[in-house]
Amino acid sequence: MNGRNATLAVAGLAVIALVLVLGVLALRSEHPPVAAPSATPTATAIATATASASATATAPVTSTATAGASIAQACRQFSYQAGDVPIVPPRLSGQHLQVALDAVRPGPDGGNRWFVRFFVPGGAPGPAVVGTRATVTGPAGPLQTGSYEYGPPNAGTAPVTQPLVIQPCQESAPPGVQRGVVVVGVQTSAVRSGTYTLTWSEIGLPEGGSRTETWTVTLTCELDPGPARPQSTVCK
Repeated sequence: MNGRNATLAVAGLAVIALVLVLGVLALRSEHPPVAAPSATPTATAIATATASASATATAPVTSTATAGASIAQACRQFSYQAGDVPIVPPRLSGQHLQVALDAVRPGPDGGNRWFVRFFVPGGAPGPAVVGTRATVTGPAGPLQTGSYEYGPPNAGTAPVTQPLVIQPCQESAPPGVQRGVVVVGVQTSAVRSGTYTLTWSEIGLPEGGSRTETWTVTLTCELDPGPARPQSTVCK
């Protein structure tokens, strides 16, 4: 009996051990171990966010550069159409205003018209003011001056009797406002070949103050072949 009891006890212990092992395995299958979080995704996310922020910060700089180039091309360059050759090329008058003696053309009653181009570039601190105060002196002395006119380059003109205000150049200028480039002319008595001095006084500068501009040129003039009588001259 004692031997039988011992055998039964050993078998019982074996059964109990087997049940415990099976229980542990069952618990592991129901609750699998949680993997430790990886550091790699976090690092990747930070790097991606930094790159995006850099791209966002760069975009406005590119836009500003493009806008600056547009303004420089449209409103900072004193330009002429193909075939236009000024008698005296553009030069600075003060810090911003640019001036050029464009042409001496036929005028009414056998006289002539002297045209000066005024250009106020974009970015100038204020307008230029062109007064109606011009004189021309030739080989025989001062010429008689008459009416003044103004208009855009290569277009018709209108009479002007008061100082002309020219605002800094702007691509979209409101109607009725003179901006950027304006050509101003003065009529004189007849011009023949020789050396002349045009003096334009009371030019208000964009930066403040005023000055007088003078051009001394030697002209070669020919009679205008047009039907107008008395004949005027075409001068270069």
